[in-house]
Amino acid sequence: MQQFISQTKITDNTSCLEALNTPHMYKLLKQYQADITNYSLQFIRAFSNSVDASLNSFLVESCYNVRSYQKALQFYKLLQKQNKDIKDVAQLESELLARVQEQTSGLYVFDRLFELVNGSPFPRIEASDYTSPKLKLKQNYFVSTGDILPGDILLVEKALVYSNEQYYADAVPDLIEQLKQNVEPFQEPESVYAILSDKNIKPVPVENVEYFIQPLFNYQVQNRKFTLSKLNECFGYAVYYGLNKIRNSCNNNASVSFMGDLMIVIANQAVKAGECIKVNKFSQLNAFCFKDEYEINQLDFCDCFICSHCTKQQFKSWREQQLHISKLITEQLILVKQDKFDKMNTSRLCDAIVEFEESLDRLKICKNFRTPILPSYALLIDFMFRSDQPFLGRQYCTKYLEQAGFIFTEIIKLNFELENGRKIGFSENVFFVVFKMIRFNVFIIQNGLDKNGEEKYQSEINALRQFAEFWSKRSLGWGDIAEWKYME
Repeated sequence: MQQFISQTKITDNTSCLEALNTPHMYKLLKQYQADITNYSLQFIRAFSNSVDASLNSFLVESCYNVRSYQKALQFYKLLQKQNKDIKDVAQLESELLARVQEQTSGLYVFDRLFELVNGSPFPRIEASDYTSPKLKLKQNYFVSTGDILPGDILLVEKALVYSNEQYYADAVPDLIEQLKQNVEPFQEPESVYAILSDKNIKPVPVENVEYFIQPLFNYQVQNRKFTLSKLNECFGYAVYYGLNKIRNSCNNNASVSFMGDLMIVIANQAVKAGECIKVNKFSQLNAFCFKDEYEINQLDFCDCFICSHCTKQQFKSWREQQLHISKLITEQLILVKQDKFDKMNTSRLCDAIVEFEESLDRLKICKNFRTPILPSYALLIDFMFRSDQPFLGRQYCTKYLEQAGFIFTEIIKLNFELENGRKIGFSENVFFVVFKMIRFNVFIIQNGLDKNGEEKYQSEINALRQFAEFWSKRSLGWGDIAEWKYME
């Protein structure tokens, strides 16, 4: 099998720039490192009386991944430079490294891998497959055999076959040919490959191989806040065995990320023994990325049985409505990234979003689930903040937060319980919008832009701060947010 998995070995002498071989991606990496430094400085200032809890928070994020480890290392370095009085820093760092190594079973060095996967095209990463000892197969799906904590790495798998074709129609024959040439058939000559077949799974015919093909999108699109590198493109396609063993659900307890041709599944909440592992295979940041017939072959019914947006029939209708504006939205997002987003472009993008929403309303699709356009909201929010447009920024903050489960009235009311009993989930993206909403309101009050509405704005500020503190304590183990001026 190794003959068709061509490896690019990365040595200690290989610089990050050489590995990426593109100045643009190297610039993004440097910017990301600067973002981490700024993020860490905010924590130092805001949680000066609770440094240990702040350090721990890096390890208990809603979507634990390589960034958590990298943030923690940056944080240690900053604390050491500022001569902060922390007991047993060396011991804390040792415990952090031990935890990472335990979770990954020595698969790779985290900080080295982190440098290499932040580019495009991606290098082929040396790694062995890994399945957590806390997982077992039950009726062809992974279930937990013991309690799993948020951040536990559940599955690491290198693609069986990989194609760097950009379009689905071109990738399918390429992948099938690789499978035929390099993997011995299982039992029957017409079956595709042995690894997808065991005593519990029927051999897979060649004509059904498309079901296992997974499009790979840029790692930064999936894991950095609102980054738009190649939003409407993918950098390749691959076949993974393990992804077919994980249930798909909007009510998920794990997240899936692709780093080059490596797939990593990580628990994003506690999983009790006996519970099924579930991921959302429809990334909200990849909503405009479906190519050709991919969604017809790959989309599956969501096992929660309550959200109609996961059905094949409605996704096909949704696709028909979204494709005519996806190009327009993508063009506008590219302008945002290039800092060329003026008032005219803002208006065009707003019109496109409104048109998209009206189409969904008309077809009665995704009535209460509009996450595919949330990245557009987030970018508009950031632009409105930079261009001092607080009222329009508040409008999009409100739309975003309503999708997350917030309830806005004349005097804002935050209900932490959704209708089905689930609590509003924490994510960095929600915090991003919460802080922007607070800053818009503070800007309006300080500049006297709406004297009649100041009571409402102050009420919103207080409620949003309450939400942030509620989740910072509950989900992250942070101390009190003592100095809001640094976080806002």
